[in-house]
Amino acid sequence: MDRRRVSIAEIEGMHLSRPGAEASHFHRRCHEAATKPLSDLTASDLRVLISQDIGLRYVLPIALEIVETAPLLESDHFKGDLLAAILRASKEFYREHPELRARVAKLLETLPAALDTLDYIDFDTTCEALEEASSNFR
Repeated sequence: MDRRRVSIAEIEGMHLSRPGAEASHFHRRCHEAATKPLSDLTASDLRVLISQDIGLRYVLPIALEIVETAPLLESDHFKGDLLAAILRASKEFYREHPELRARVAKLLETLPAALDTLDYIDFDTTCEALEEASSNFR
């Protein structure tokens, strides 16, 4: 089975019913992302799934491929928000996947050069968010 053509819901055997009209926007976003094929997930979808610890072992490596190329990619909220979500993934997950933790740690070493490319407004917002998220990672 080509894992990139199936969704997290299918891989994990989740039986998700379509959210009703009363469901929050975020609940609908989680459902939508969890039911998309992995190959169709956007950076925004990945950020949402990672932030909710949904399918981390499948989506975090995909997200990491993206941020290794563009560490300060803005998926929805601010430059580097996908990286911030990756940094906030559970410590338990990183204990179980030391190879992914090592890749994130290596990426953090290159972060100062990427941050130097930002204007002062983006720099302040991004640095604050990534500093907080990094403290969780360490």
